[in-house]
Amino acid sequence: MQRLNINEHGRSPVSKLDSTRFLRKVVVIAALATSFQCMRPLVSVAHAETIRTPMEATETMRRFLASVDFGKKDEIDVIKAVHVYFRAGGPAGIKRDATRNARTDAPPRTNTETEKLGGDCSELSYYMLTTLSLALAERDVKLGAFEIHIKGDPPDVWHVVPFAIVTDGEEIAINDRKLVEKTHRVLNVNEGNVIFVDPQAKQVGMLEPKIDAIVPTDIEGAKGMYFREHAMASAAKGNMDEALVAFKQATELNPYDYISLENVRVILTKKGKTDEAHEFIERIAARSKDDPNVKQILVTAKMNMALKLGGETKYKEAVAYIEQALELDPKNKTTKEVASELYNNYGIQLSSEGKIEEAKRALERAVALDSKNKTAKRNLGIIGKQ
Repeated sequence: MQRLNINEHGRSPVSKLDSTRFLRKVVVIAALATSFQCMRPLVSVAHAETIRTPMEATETMRRFLASVDFGKKDEIDVIKAVHVYFRAGGPAGIKRDATRNARTDAPPRTNTETEKLGGDCSELSYYMLTTLSLALAERDVKLGAFEIHIKGDPPDVWHVVPFAIVTDGEEIAINDRKLVEKTHRVLNVNEGNVIFVDPQAKQVGMLEPKIDAIVPTDIEGAKGMYFREHAMASAAKGNMDEALVAFKQATELNPYDYISLENVRVILTKKGKTDEAHEFIERIAARSKDDPNVKQILVTAKMNMALKLGGETKYKEAVAYIEQALELDPKNKTTKEVASELYNNYGIQLSSEGKIEEAKRALERAVALDSKNKTAKRNLGIIGKQ
C-alpha cells in the first residue's frame, strides 16, 4: 500500500503534523497600541493584579458640587457650570501639562494627581467626565467620550474629548464633526443634542482644532481608555503581566476596543496560553455583536486553537475550530490554506485507522479548500485506489 504524503515539503511519509509548518502560514497581527494621549507616539506592545481606579471623585469636586444649587439649573446650565469651573485654566486651577506628551511609559494620572500636577487631553477629559457624572447623577443625560483625530496629526495619535447627550434643552452647535464608518460606535450620536465638553476649549460646544475623524464611546468605554493607556505604559516599560491585566480591563469595559483585545490575544499567545486567549476573545466577541475588527481577532484566535490541536495530532478537534473560523470569514485565504493542510493530515490519520471513506471525505475537503494543495491531491488519488 502506498503511503500518503504529509504536508511538509510534499515528500515526508511521516503522518505526524509539524505544527511549525502551519504557524509559518498564519498571518501574525502585531499588537497595536494606538495612543490616545495628546501627541504621545505609538507604543509597540509585544505584576500587578489590579490597576488604579480611574475617574475617582476628589474633595475638590465634592466641595464644588456642594457649593452650587444645581436644583434650579437645567442640564445645559449644569454642564456649563462644571465646564467653566473645571476646564484647563479655570477657577479650579486644573492645568494643561504639555510635558506629558513625550512620555510613552507614564501611566495616566488619577484625578487627584491631575489636580496637583495637571494633565494631558485624556487626563483632563477623565477629570471632566468624573465631575459631570457626579453633577448629572440624577439627570437624564448620557455621557461619553469622543476619540478624535486632528487633521495633520500622525495617524496613530488620537485625542479624547468628553461629550454629553441631552434630549431636551438648548441646542449647541458642534463644529467639524465627521464620523468614520469603519470604526466602532457604541452610541448613536444623532440622538438628542450631542455637546462637546472639551476641557481645553474656552466654552461648552467648542472644539477648536480641525478634526477629520470622530469615534464615540459611552462612559464605560471612556474608563476603558484609561486602562488601555495604563496598559500601553506598562508594556513600554516591559511589564507585560501588568499590561495584560489592564488590556483585559479595558476590553471588559468596552468590548468594541479591538486594539486592547488584540493585545490580549498577542500577549496570551506569546505566553503559550492559546486556550485562555480563545476563551477570553470569544466571550468579548459575544458582547460586541458583529464588529468586523473584533470578528477578525476571533477568527485568528480560532485558527490558533486549530493549530495548537493540530500540533497535538488532535485533528478532529482542530478541524472543528478551523471550520468555525471559516464560518466567520469564509473568504479568508490564509484560513483556507491552513484548513486544507489540517484536513489533509486528518485524512492521513483516518486512513491509518482504517477509516477509508472518512479519510477520503477529509481529503476532498482539503482539495476543495485549496486547489493548489498538491499534497492533498496526491493523497486523494492514492486513497481513491484503495
